[in-house]
Amino acid sequence: MGKMSWLGCAAVCFLAVACMAGQDTGKGTLGDLSSFKKIAEDSLAMVGKKQMPEAKARIKDLETAWDVAEETVKARNPAKWNSADKSIDKALAELRSSDPDPAACAKALKIVIAKFAVMGDSVVVK
Repeated sequence: MGKMSWLGCAAVCFLAVACMAGQDTGKGTLGDLSSFKKIAEDSLAMVGKKQMPEAKARIKDLETAWDVAEETVKARNPAKWNSADKSIDKALAELRSSDPDPAACAKALKIVIAKFAVMGDSVVVK
């Protein structure tokens, strides 16, 4: 399972399921995205410290949690989900490049964080 322990994987899955619980479709938002936003913020902080391997590993947690939650979150608003998904894919690509550019990674992560703020319920951008 790579560098993520079974406990780490369980925590990511728990966050994804908790995010999905009790969400009502039709509100127009994607629901509570705070757990996803936290992972993106962690990755951004690591990029800011030039800890690129750590940021790359942390963003994998976002990818995993997002994939686990896809069915429920996407059902709430497919257009917003697709927009957020594309931004996450961009951040993943930046962090996974052979020579990641910290500025480009930071920009991509800030876009992800901003989209979570706009598309989720009661999520505040720092």
